[in-house]
Amino acid sequence: MTSDRGAQAVARGGWRFPLMAGAALLTVGVASFLAVAAGLGGKSAQSANRAERPQTLERLEAGALPLVGVAEGLEASADPAELDAQRDALAEHLYLSNLAVGLRSAAGRMELTKPRLQETLVKVRAGDTLMGLLTRAGADRKEAYQAVEALSSEYDPRRLRPGQEIELALRGPESGALTLEWLRLVPDAELEVHVQREEEGYAALTVERPLAKQELHVEGEISSSLFAAGAAAQVPHSVLVEAIRAMSFDVDFQRDIQPGTTFEFYYDVLADEEGAVVKSGDLHYVALGLGEREKAYYRFESDDGISDFYDANGLSARRGLLRTPIDGARISSNFGMRRHPIKGYNRMHQGIDFAAPTGTPIYAGGDGTVQMAGRNGGYGNYIRIRHGNGYETAYAHLSRFAKGIRAGVRVRQGDVIGYVGSTGASTGPHLHYEVLVNGKQVNPASIKLPTGRQLAGAEMERFQRWVKEIDRKRREQRQIQLASKDQEKPAN
Repeated sequence: MTSDRGAQAVARGGWRFPLMAGAALLTVGVASFLAVAAGLGGKSAQSANRAERPQTLERLEAGALPLVGVAEGLEASADPAELDAQRDALAEHLYLSNLAVGLRSAAGRMELTKPRLQETLVKVRAGDTLMGLLTRAGADRKEAYQAVEALSSEYDPRRLRPGQEIELALRGPESGALTLEWLRLVPDAELEVHVQREEEGYAALTVERPLAKQELHVEGEISSSLFAAGAAAQVPHSVLVEAIRAMSFDVDFQRDIQPGTTFEFYYDVLADEEGAVVKSGDLHYVALGLGEREKAYYRFESDDGISDFYDANGLSARRGLLRTPIDGARISSNFGMRRHPIKGYNRMHQGIDFAAPTGTPIYAGGDGTVQMAGRNGGYGNYIRIRHGNGYETAYAHLSRFAKGIRAGVRVRQGDVIGYVGSTGASTGPHLHYEVLVNGKQVNPASIKLPTGRQLAGAEMERFQRWVKEIDRKRREQRQIQLASKDQEKPAN
């Protein structure tokens, strides 16, 4: 009978025992914490708190002892009525009050919260080093050095360029040096480099960004220039440059392009996971509608692994020489008799002048060997290249030469050999371009240039299959675009 009553009492009042026992243990723990904290305060703190410490501990222990006693007596007294009779309301009140005082005192002695993580985006400025950038952001100098050393195993920090962005995560107080937790940079569209803090120093990791290839089809009309029309249609700059170079052998962009000239591009881009275009790919097809004639070229990789542009008959767009060895320039003076802008009398102008901003790249008109690269009287900074079969090209008034360009160096068609300037007898920045045949200047715009490569045999068959594939994709893209435009039209 007695055991049954005890079991019923435990079932009805068993929650009191763990509650009170836990409260007592918590009190003892707080008291121990305060004792340790006071011991770490140094000699001066010990003397200052000598009187306070015993009083605080005594208050906490005094409030806990009745509860401990009640808890110890729970098993001996199982009747809830007896348990209620043993409660000491004053002791419980003192215990809770003293516990709150002790916790407030502990919080005042020691900061328990972890410093906040600060994520920030910094931009590389001209003359910056990664070390200087990190310390300027507030990172501890030693840790910044360790992070740079770790990064160097994956990426050369000297390759950072002005405008490049770096993500940082720093942790620490509002004043003083901060702890560098991690950094992240994107050196190109396809890679990310991460540096992460570890128990001992830092570790670096290179991660490939997941990019998806997209094929785009763009067509329209030219009102001023192909460059401006393509840019307005959001064609990437590199694709436009490649298209102009491919057609510059056969198209005079100053005379042939007229308002109403049509253009068409079919090319690749790479997009990130959010669909944003981060890098342009290959140009597969380019066409210009020049009145009654059309110029169209397909990119094709021949058996020797070289990619070039060919017309639908397999004839390379590449010729022996470029008619226009510069991008986006306008003809400011043609070949022939003219009034000299400096000397003031009529004389033969034995080249073509292309007006362009200072620093615009100049390309080698064809494969060959540099015969001269230096100062040449009224020509200013001057380059002459021998191409073989009696052909030579000359480039004058350059602001400077490209790195490595000197007499005897071999160059390939399209290599950058110098930059537009206004050296020598010049009234403004421009390129003076000459073509010489057997030592005599001829008109670059009218000379009949040697034809390029002609595909044949199995290579021609493979090219024809590729042309059919590109044409099929162009038709599909055009149909999709027409259907999209029809849907956008307002209903009548």
